[in-house]
Amino acid sequence: MRPIIRREFPKNLKLVLQNSGEFPGLDIFICTTDPYKEPSLGVVNTALSVMAYEYPTEKISVYVSDDGGSELTLFAFMEAAKFAGYWLPFCRKKKIEERCPEAYFKSNYAYCSETEDIKHSRKTQAHLGLDRILGEKGRAH
Repeated sequence: MRPIIRREFPKNLKLVLQNSGEFPGLDIFICTTDPYKEPSLGVVNTALSVMAYEYPTEKISVYVSDDGGSELTLFAFMEAAKFAGYWLPFCRKKKIEERCPEAYFKSNYAYCSETEDIKHSRKTQAHLGLDRILGEKGRAH
């Protein structure tokens, strides 16, 4: 075997490209099929991480293919779309390097009043949304 070892130099990118018009278009495909083998939270974290890239938003497209057609994955992405409204501006404003929400919120440097507000509002909204979907019969007693 001959493993390939590559190094990235993201800081040099700004030297090569003069403006955002020179960035190539970027299409990213995220595939999933079974929310029990590939938990929806992991797939959502991947999508949010990609969407938070420091890349011109008009040049990047993220596609999710759910071959299993899972309602759970659909619900997770509906909630992720709402969360992205908080997460993406927060990452840009605070220059967050760890853009995977799950990894960021588990880290030691994630504590500040703004992150606590984001976590609390998302937990409340997610809980209300699940209650609506599951109804009284679906809740565990």
